[in-house]
Amino acid sequence: RKLSFRHTRGDQKNSPLDALESLNLGTNLEVLDLSSVRLLPEFYLSIESFIGRTRRLNNLNLSMCGANTESIVHIFDGLAQTEAPVKMLNLGSNYFGDAALTSAVSALNNLSSTLKGF
Repeated sequence: RKLSFRHTRGDQKNSPLDALESLNLGTNLEVLDLSSVRLLPEFYLSIESFIGRTRRLNNLNLSMCGANTESIVHIFDGLAQTEAPVKMLNLGSNYFGDAALTSAVSALNNLSSTLKGF
């Protein structure tokens, strides 16, 4: 199963993850493409929880989402918790600093056998 969202302007009271939950696709989703979707900072905590619960996610694209260091930490913390076979991770064109690397190392240790690149 693949779900892709594209950039939209306007009200962001509901995140793309709310849509996933309402469709009950969360744990079986294999590809999540949120590229170019400007996510508000508070949604990244939800992303962490979502990623941690997935079982089949193998491709996660969060490029150009406006993620910062704190956001990236949430993403990697979720990846460190998941049992999903994540093979592709795209965080391109986001702005994060060295503080995100600690979480990245932990997540990469967890995913070392399946992750191809980020």
